[in-house]
Amino acid sequence: MQQAHLHLIKWAINKGYTLEVWGDGVDIDYTGSKYKPAKEAAEACDTAHIMLYKDANREAGKPYEAWFAVNNWNDGDERIGDYSANEVGEAWDADYEATR
Repeated sequence: MQQAHLHLIKWAINKGYTLEVWGDGVDIDYTGSKYKPAKEAAEACDTAHIMLYKDANREAGKPYEAWFAVNNWNDGDERIGDYSANEVGEAWDADYEATR
C-alpha cells in the first residue's frame, strides 16, 4: 500500500494544486507541482507541513485550500498526522481510504 504522504502529493498534483512544503525551519522548502521535489522536501525533516493552493488564489494572497502534517518519524503507512477538516482534506482522506 502507498504511504499516505505519497498518495497526498500525487493526489494534489492530479487535482491541479500547487504544493508548499515547509520543513523544520521558517522558510518554504519547496513550492510547485512536481512529485519528486515535493516528496524529497516532505521527507527531509522530522515533521513537514504541506499546504495546497490553487495558483490564482495563491497569487492573490488568499489562504491555502488545505494543510497536512507529515510525520517522518512514523515508519508505517500513516504518516499524515493531521490535516484540514474541510472539503479538500476530507476529499483526500476519502480517496486515500478507498485505496486501502
